[in-house]
Amino acid sequence: MEKFIILSDVSCDLSEEIREYCGAEDYMRGHVHFSTGEDFPTTLDWQYISCDEFYKTLSNKKVEVTTAPASPEEFYLTFKKYVEEGYAILSMSISSKISSTYNVACGAAERVRSELPDANIYCFDTYRMSGAFGLLVLYAHLLKKEGKSMQEIIAWLEENKHKVHQ
Repeated sequence: MEKFIILSDVSCDLSEEIREYCGAEDYMRGHVHFSTGEDFPTTLDWQYISCDEFYKTLSNKKVEVTTAPASPEEFYLTFKKYVEEGYAILSMSISSKISSTYNVACGAAERVRSELPDANIYCFDTYRMSGAFGLLVLYAHLLKKEGKSMQEIIAWLEENKHKVHQ
């Protein structure tokens, strides 16, 4: 059976307990910028700013808040690392309708494939956000835990992505 990793982006919002339960090994971080000059990597465990402080700042009309996915270089380096370690990659992204994450992942996958033609990287646009995105990520990991192949998981995701809603 092919060795593969499921890499979702940070907006899946899965808690540490859920990630441990389903075996989620890694994920792509993002970035947040405050107009006050503060920049933070976004993580699922709120390591650099507390959830309460983030939402308090978000509600402050005097502070502009912007977010961004992992950079093309961050995706590229992460994808390349896993491919060089012998993994196939199922990259799962928040909806391309509201974020550039999917397109950034696709570009990075192409770059890795241009250098390592045997790289097996599948970029999956969930067309979902928030809880529905997280639910698809959770199901993908649970199917992997059951022993399903990456292709079987992709088929399940493609068949079911429009059946979950936030």
